[in-house]
Amino acid sequence: MSFSINTSALGPMLKKLGAAVTSKPTLPAHSSIRIRSSSPGSITFYVCSPLITVEGHLSCDVGEQIDLGTHAELFGKVVQALPKDAPVEFTMTPTSLSLETSKSSFKVKTFSDAIFMPMRDYSNMPFTEIDFKAFIASLKRVAFCCDPEATRDEYKAVCINSDHFVATDGFCISVYPNRVLKIPGEILIPGRAVAVLQKLYDKSLGKGRLYCTDSELNLACDGIFSSTRRQAGKFVGYHRVLPEGPCTKITVDRVELVDAIDRVLIMSPPEGMKNVFIQLDVNSITMHANNGKHGEAKETVSVGCDTRCEEICLSGKSLLDILKNYETDKLTLEYRGPEKAFVITDKDHINVIQPVRRTVPRAAAGDR
Repeated sequence: MSFSINTSALGPMLKKLGAAVTSKPTLPAHSSIRIRSSSPGSITFYVCSPLITVEGHLSCDVGEQIDLGTHAELFGKVVQALPKDAPVEFTMTPTSLSLETSKSSFKVKTFSDAIFMPMRDYSNMPFTEIDFKAFIASLKRVAFCCDPEATRDEYKAVCINSDHFVATDGFCISVYPNRVLKIPGEILIPGRAVAVLQKLYDKSLGKGRLYCTDSELNLACDGIFSSTRRQAGKFVGYHRVLPEGPCTKITVDRVELVDAIDRVLIMSPPEGMKNVFIQLDVNSITMHANNGKHGEAKETVSVGCDTRCEEICLSGKSLLDILKNYETDKLTLEYRGPEKAFVITDKDHINVIQPVRRTVPRAAAGDR
């Protein structure tokens, strides 16, 4: 039997689904893609991993029942190599799948669908409609701050509650207001799954659907359905560590500050958190890094500040991660002391970074 799909629709779909294919599969299904005719005139591509399962639906003229599997990475490479915006004729036999255009021809081996877990029936799920662009953007705002390799589970996930999207790696905390959905309790999404969701739905602009169970988060938008395993446990009590009380507030140009830190970190130690010393002064902020053996660097940026403050040492790497995750040009820095948490905010998005111990003696850190 055979059917036809245009590469302009198939290519982008498979590229997105490829984000869910794990690089270290523990089961054959985790490196495979299932191709199935889900209903007359529609075909489904299905991939799964230990954290997430994803289905992509495309319209095509297929009249017979199809249900087979093939190697996901290889199949994706074949489709990406085909001519752009060209019809592809698929021909199936019990052991192979042929893909042909007017100039190219490929044949890939297939296998039984028996290795796959049963596919979900999304049609009966009581989805709630949400602003999908805002949902993915909110995840992206905080996801950089979680650490999938952390030893503590709460550092590996993004938390969604009725007030915020929030993530922490134990050193920094990123908090963004939840204006997308109101939920009882909290949802913990593993950081690796969040990275996949961002790739799946990065171009989604309109409304999407969400349905949450005790163990899964189900999403649907633009013909892509996903089920993500929720992480068990409770998130850290982040409210109690958000700084409050008197502080010195400094208004900075984000782009100018990022460029200055980038230059200073050229002279930071090649390993570790790339610490940078920051001195707040009247109308300026001075940043200093010392490589120890090879030299030092200093940058001064004009800022809106009317007070001189004691020097603070922060992770330059974490500072850049935070600053580059904003879109606004003007940011506010909140300083409460050299041993107190440092806050970066645009009024909505709050990032808190803890100071680090000095690894360079004051006398060796250069003149300030």
